[in-house]
Amino acid sequence: MPPTAHIHSRQWRLALIWMLLYTTPAFSQNQTFTWYFAGSTTLPECGTIGIIVDTSPLPNSTQVARPPYYMLAYEVSGIATVSNIGSDSDELSWTIKHASGTQLLLQVADSLGNTGGVGPAVYNVTVGGATNCHPSTETTPITLAIEPPNLTVLQSCGPLVLDINGGTAPYTVSLVATNSPTVKNATLLDTENRYTWINQSPGTNLIATVSDASVRVYTFVRCLR
Repeated sequence: MPPTAHIHSRQWRLALIWMLLYTTPAFSQNQTFTWYFAGSTTLPECGTIGIIVDTSPLPNSTQVARPPYYMLAYEVSGIATVSNIGSDSDELSWTIKHASGTQLLLQVADSLGNTGGVGPAVYNVTVGGATNCHPSTETTPITLAIEPPNLTVLQSCGPLVLDINGGTAPYTVSLVATNSPTVKNATLLDTENRYTWINQSPGTNLIATVSDASVRVYTFVRCLR
């Protein structure tokens, strides 16, 4: 297979995972498993760490996780990456393709787009032994702003207003909260570029992301509490 064909094939597989997770109807994602770090929770830039997936069915569920598995890393005020971390649930590995000093919310998904939930913390990327692992920088035509612009603390049942500009409608908005069993998604109408979220995750760290209909670009709001 020519190198370019291999790259395009890989990009397609990763894009498919995004589509399974984020183009379904609002709030339809399912948690079917749990995951945790195999050892240290330190995330060195360009380093590789172990991940374990518990494939036992969750209480009151008969669904089981289906490999391969993917790590979705949401960078606060930055980009998102999705990485294939393997198929053996006891020996998964993830390479941290984010710069030192960045902060990440983490989620593991299976090949069906089901989730193992969002990790319980915002993780800091530390200095590693290399800096050459990062994906090519992509420019994004999408901007995502919040109202009021100086908002840092979101009260329980308080509104978060998101204004979207650029890209191609319809947009899909996703809310990612620490220690949440799922990521909450909503697809807007073709004519909509504003979304209001009523906070249902008090006491957690929350970021918002938006993707458009054509290029699947993600832009993040800063971390709110």
